[in-house]
Amino acid sequence: MSALLTLAAFAFGIWLMVEGAEKFTEGLLRSSVRFGIATFVLGYLVSGIDLENLAVGVVAVSHGQPGISMGTVIGSAIFLLLFAVGLTAVIHPLRARVPRRLLLLTLLSPIPLLLLGRDGIISRSDGLALLVLALLLIGYVLYTARTDPLLQVKERKLAKEHRERPAWWAAALVVGGTVAIMVGAELFSRSVEGILAWLGWSGTRFGMLVVAAAVSAEEVPRMLAPARRGHAGISIGNILGTIMFFALFNAGVIALAHPIVLAPTTLSFYWPVMFGSLLLVTALLWRGEIARPAGVLLLSSYAGFALLAATI
Repeated sequence: MSALLTLAAFAFGIWLMVEGAEKFTEGLLRSSVRFGIATFVLGYLVSGIDLENLAVGVVAVSHGQPGISMGTVIGSAIFLLLFAVGLTAVIHPLRARVPRRLLLLTLLSPIPLLLLGRDGIISRSDGLALLVLALLLIGYVLYTARTDPLLQVKERKLAKEHRERPAWWAAALVVGGTVAIMVGAELFSRSVEGILAWLGWSGTRFGMLVVAAAVSAEEVPRMLAPARRGHAGISIGNILGTIMFFALFNAGVIALAHPIVLAPTTLSFYWPVMFGSLLLVTALLWRGEIARPAGVLLLSSYAGFALLAATI
């Protein structure tokens, strides 16, 4: 692919992801009104599931590239927490309150991955354990959504923002938006690979930096769209849900497909960066806001991480 086509694919991929995220968000809000589901829960469970990320991880480990597969788990989590959340907050600050026990559970969710990987491998039995923990946490989130006042949907406020449409319209928006995001992410991924492959990186470093950014690029428009429309609960639900899915669900499914052999730097460097990033974002969300100065701090931290990772 020529340089001009690569740049065109890069720009068109971003446009598709932004437009898809707008439609996806509208579909979520309409679903929230129709079914009485808290927007946070929709963001947590629907936005948190990253099928493209999971597919890349499974394919990579099945082809003997465990560093790439872990890039879709740990590297993508770092990209989300520092770059995607930081850029979103700089453009539009995130303000919403969520139950603090969910913040704490999300903060704890990467720890099983560390404990199970101390022997240098995530086995199939380890993967099953991670998957079971993910399902238990999802069940607890659904239970909390039914009992915690902070997660009760404000139906009147949401209903005023949308005209009546057929029952299938919300589902069509979610599906269409998802397809647009995935197609856009694919174009973005291919163009980024064409641009950054000149660096000649491979293995774990390539997975943690290049692949993680490529397969998680849609997280920026996915969080920014609802935040700009005054529904930061979806954005924050997306943050917490995605981290849980990456660290437990995705890692579990990938390990079930094929045991993951871990490079030494995976747990000695990349996991601590991920956990430290999550700790910082959790502290900000504990206060109920990620403002623009905090966004700048997160972006600066990602730049520092990328520079350091490029040297190890």
